Amino acid sequence: MSAAGEDGGKHLCGVGPIRPGFLQKLVDVRTVVVALCTLDFINSFIQFGYFNGVVTSIEKQLGISSSRSGLIKSSKDIAELCVVLLISYFGAKGNRMVLTGVATCLAGVGFIMVSMPHYLMEPYRITAALADGNQTTGLCRVQNVTSPIDPDNTCGNTDSGRENPLIYFLFVGMGLSGLLPSALYTIGLSYMDDHASTNSAPLYMGIINAIGAVAAALGFLLSSVFLGWYVDFDKVVPESVVISSADPRWLGAWWLGFLIAGVFAIVVSVFFSCFPKSFPNSSTGKDEGKQNRNDSNHKNGDHNHGIRDKNEVDLNDTTDQSGVEDRDTKAKNMDIEKKTDAYGVFTGFFVQSKSLLKNPVFMFEIGASIFYISNLNGLALFLPKVMEVNFGISSAQASLMAGALVIPGSMIGYLASGATVKKFQLSLMACIKFAIAASTAGAIAGLTLIATLCEGHEVGRSLGSCGASCACSENDFNLVCGADSRTYYSACAAGCSAVNATETVALRNYTGCACLDEGSWASQGPCQWSCGGGFQFPLFIIAALGVAFFSGFMTPFTYQVYIRQVKRDEKSLAFGMRHVVQRLLASFPAPVYFGAVVDSACVLWERECGQRKSCWVYSNRNLMFRLMGLSVGLKLAEIVFHVLAWLAMRYKINAGSNNNTAEDRSGVANEGFDSTQL
Repeated sequence: MSAAGEDGGKHLCGVGPIRPGFLQKLVDVRTVVVALCTLDFINSFIQFGYFNGVVTSIEKQLGISSSRSGLIKSSKDIAELCVVLLISYFGAKGNRMVLTGVATCLAGVGFIMVSMPHYLMEPYRITAALADGNQTTGLCRVQNVTSPIDPDNTCGNTDSGRENPLIYFLFVGMGLSGLLPSALYTIGLSYMDDHASTNSAPLYMGIINAIGAVAAALGFLLSSVFLGWYVDFDKVVPESVVISSADPRWLGAWWLGFLIAGVFAIVVSVFFSCFPKSFPNSSTGKDEGKQNRNDSNHKNGDHNHGIRDKNEVDLNDTTDQSGVEDRDTKAKNMDIEKKTDAYGVFTGFFVQSKSLLKNPVFMFEIGASIFYISNLNGLALFLPKVMEVNFGISSAQASLMAGALVIPGSMIGYLASGATVKKFQLSLMACIKFAIAASTAGAIAGLTLIATLCEGHEVGRSLGSCGASCACSENDFNLVCGADSRTYYSACAAGCSAVNATETVALRNYTGCACLDEGSWASQGPCQWSCGGGFQFPLFIIAALGVAFFSGFMTPFTYQVYIRQVKRDEKSLAFGMRHVVQRLLASFPAPVYFGAVVDSACVLWERECGQRKSCWVYSNRNLMFRLMGLSVGLKLAEIVFHVLAWLAMRYKINAGSNNNTAEDRSGVANEGFDSTQL
């Protein structure tokens, strides 16, 4: 066991008095980077990968709309808004890494809560067309049109049509998960930045973001794997499942990833209790510079002390009296400091906040980040759904493709830009120019995605005229392909009155289909379609990679602008302020209004006692144009704010060059600001 030393052990690794020597080898900025990479891995795995991959399955089982699932995702950001400023400011006064570990543990509990509805719900019930195995269920049953029947005779139950109360497990669980990014992206990153050199910090930031991108990719990958497992594989025997994962009604094990991430987060959180409040002797450029300044001040102080000794030779008779007065004055000052310490903490908060609000470059870049984060969160959440609808693939396939195509592009972009900043020592003006160029290229790639629209495979309903007398239920969702090569949402909607009894329950052929444009038979499952000349899918891959690459490529450049435009003692609060604004105006509302746009493209809803549940069928054209149109619009707004930040910085440089005063040259308000380069 190692002694604590003169500093009480605050610079040593360990817990309480237990600080063994072998742990002190971990007192290194690279250990901090590894620890933060682990947390970013956990956070990105769920928030940017896994949740986005399983959101459609969550909507199906809990019977909620896309805007509602977007609100669940936003509950994480609501929790962040409530605590991030407190964590960023007051957390900087204590051990930042220990507090980060506590937040990680609570986030792990939240992830486990998200998985709890699986254990509290009854086994998933497939829609009536196949649930009971009856060969006549889901067929057209001609009724007296003037005396229609209720095909869903379940409204006698007073609970029917109400929102599933288990949804609140997801709200609370995702809210607790918001504590992890609140600590990681504020006090965690500031801890790393304080112990890393100015040149190494961008590279470390790029590595952390790249690990996050890998985690998001793994989240999409595992969501694809788990969605291939039946949701109740731990409750039912495999033989009782009569549909395959290719069926639109299939529901995968969406809950499993949350359970695994929760347990892992709780285990990892223990490690953070070993970090010291700060490192004793950092070898970074920042600390070297600070030490050199301290040594210089110390030497000057010794020199001045010698001068004072010579000047005070004739004043020896008053030394005792002046010493007593100095001690009294010092004691009074200490009393005043104790009384005003708490007051100073709060006044310091407002002083630093005012300084940041008066920094135009910082504020314009925050404005740009609002539109960037909004676009990133909304598009990442619903891109798998766009792929499902546009290319007619399953949820598992869409999750796999989203992770395999989009996330690697972001990772490459993070690493490329981080290495670029480190290698070429770019000025802040150059960083903003790179950010503008990357945003413009991303907008062009987003416009290209619209060109990948596959048309001609809209699902037919036939509830108006032909199917009106069949007493079809909108909840009887069971896609069939008619002889007219058109997909209908059920055999009843196609007007089919008989089924081939020799076929298995999971694969039926229907006959007597009166609502088809031609022919009178239909087969189980949606019709197969192709996209025009076949260029849409390859173009989608290229465009999606472009959007992801330029989104990742821009991040380290904007990070440099953020961190080098504020004073050193304002870093934690600057991170916190940016975090609050991004969550309040971007991360929180974006999934909700992106979900509302997705809902606006729905043409067939699951209903229960008149209450709208999840969407069965979307209009492909409306979904693509509305969702991607919103994405491109946000990207254009982001570019405008980057340009405003560039103009503000250019004005600041020109003003400093013209005035050429000592205050302008000192760069007090802009640590690391290079006014010699545009």
